[in-house]
Amino acid sequence: MVTPDQVSRADLLAWMASHGYSVRGLAAALGVSAPTVQRWRDGSVAPPAWLSVALRGLEADAR
Repeated sequence: MVTPDQVSRADLLAWMASHGYSVRGLAAALGVSAPTVQRWRDGSVAPPAWLSVALRGLEADAR
C-alpha cells in the first residue's frame, strides 16, 4: 500500500511489480502518457505528489 507521502522511484517500481502494472497499463489507468510513467520509473523525473493518491485509488478499485 502506498502512503500519502511522496512516491519515490523505488516505491513506484515496487508498487507496479506487486500490482502487475506495465508502463503502458499504469499510464492508461492514470490518464498520462507511457513516456511520462517511464520517466518516473527511470528517475529522470520525480513522480508528482498526486501519484500517491492515484495509486491508492487504483488499489481501492482493485478490491
